[in-house]
Amino acid sequence: MVEEGLVPSPGWEMTRKLVIQKIE
Repeated sequence: MVEEGLVPSPGWEMTRKLVIQKIE
């Protein structure tokens, strides 16, 4: 995974939500 979290991507929020759900 590339560190593109600093860049506001269109599907970044969705990806972040999925990642948070995976961690939980």
